[in-house]
Amino acid sequence: MDLWWRLTGLYPQFRKMPGAILKDIGAMMIFEFLKANPASQVMEFGQGYSRLVADHCLERGMRYTGVDDQNAVFFT
Repeated sequence: MDLWWRLTGLYPQFRKMPGAILKDIGAMMIFEFLKANPASQVMEFGQGYSRLVADHCLERGMRYTGVDDQNAVFFT
């Protein structure tokens, strides 16, 4: 819970209940990694769940490539 609280302090759009909390924490941890390790390009494998990371990267001018090999449908 401390990790979630700290990360949602940095990314308040995730401070909501209920939600996909573990997915949100994972996305926020990726955001923190990218902040600490700046990149101009990001490739994400299996991003089928949502566009959280893609949107974050594109909003910051990074080139983003998503490889969805899961063939999973999460939203219809």
